[in-house]
Amino acid sequence: MLIDYSIRSFEILERKLNNVEKNEVFEVFNRLGTRMGLRGLPESFECQRLPPSWRGITGVAAYGSCVSDVLLSTSGTSVQTAVGLDIEGISLPKGTLATTAGVYPIDPRSITSPTLSLWMHQHAEPPSIWAGLGRDAAVLAWSAVQVLPAKGTTDPAEVKARHGKAADMLAAAQADLWTTEGRGFAGERKLPRQLGVRAVR
Repeated sequence: MLIDYSIRSFEILERKLNNVEKNEVFEVFNRLGTRMGLRGLPESFECQRLPPSWRGITGVAAYGSCVSDVLLSTSGTSVQTAVGLDIEGISLPKGTLATTAGVYPIDPRSITSPTLSLWMHQHAEPPSIWAGLGRDAAVLAWSAVQVLPAKGTTDPAEVKARHGKAADMLAAAQADLWTTEGRGFAGERKLPRQLGVRAVR
């Protein structure tokens, strides 16, 4: 999972990696895990095709880059599939159980959020959950720093005062968020987020 998160973070912040680069990242983490004495490490970064025989299996949970392989493998079977929030624009077949949080999973055909509509006008795919988390953090942080003076300072007392003011403003900031039904921290140190599950119709 750490490998997948590392790759996804880089791709969100920098650029898409090709399969050779993804395998290089995998090999570095795999060597580290081997040196740490971890057992049961995967042999390859590539998703393994699931077995065609599903005897005794009634359901499977999938996340990350393997979701499309799992959906393909379970197609036409009685196996119930559940997916996480990181499906990145994959169309889910009817009956799939999807994790929900805020506006996720996003159905491009039924967007009601004005800010999400703007995203869809500028991008070919809906934002990934990782893009949504980053966007929500940025929107709240931007709201918090708007009260600070534009001119910088090196005075330690003033820097400390500004940090305190920014922290207070961040705790009170409110905005239209994508990854939670909440509108901000509501004075707390973490965002409220309800995870749910719904069947795709």
